[in-house]
Amino acid sequence: MGNGQEVHVEDLQQLIFALTQDQWQPSEAKYRINIAYRGLSSDEYPLETGLARLQAEAAGGLEQHLLRNFKKYAHRDATPGDSLWNWLSVAQHHGLPTRLLDWTFSPYVALHFATSNPRGYGRPGVIWCVDYVAAHELLPPGLRTHVEPLGHGLFTTEILTAAAGSLEAFDEYRSDDGAGVPLFFEPPSLDDRIVNQSAVF
Repeated sequence: MGNGQEVHVEDLQQLIFALTQDQWQPSEAKYRINIAYRGLSSDEYPLETGLARLQAEAAGGLEQHLLRNFKKYAHRDATPGDSLWNWLSVAQHHGLPTRLLDWTFSPYVALHFATSNPRGYGRPGVIWCVDYVAAHELLPPGLRTHVEPLGHGLFTTEILTAAAGSLEAFDEYRSDDGAGVPLFFEPPSLDDRIVNQSAVF
């Protein structure tokens, strides 16, 4: 499972073992598994955000427009304060296409999403497992220095706001080859779905 290895399983017992064993973790977690999981009902589905799918069909500037309107028309109980990252978290869980991708701390929640569509039972599903601490070691220094003092490699919305208070500021961070950077953060408990799904974005 480490370094992009695929593991195929035939039964539930093999699956649970494959999802919960931690021998493959590059970060060698000592006290808790540093894994985020994502379940999909087809192994043909890419790891692609809702916003990326929309932008393939629409003009630029779509993200700011969608978020502005979501804030304007959101139910008053959904108001997460002024943090951009809190707003994106709530918007993602209400189905707005965002730059966020749903992950979970729970292999069982990922398993639910991999098996929740009965029409997909004839083809292989997939559960992605990422060691987010190891992934964050690949971040540019300007981002990595914000999370390293915590020792667990997971961002919060407060840390993200300090590192990048706007989408434009976040987009300034690039990998060595100029590509965007993947980053995992734990949203605050602003929504029951966020709590129930042990959400990570």
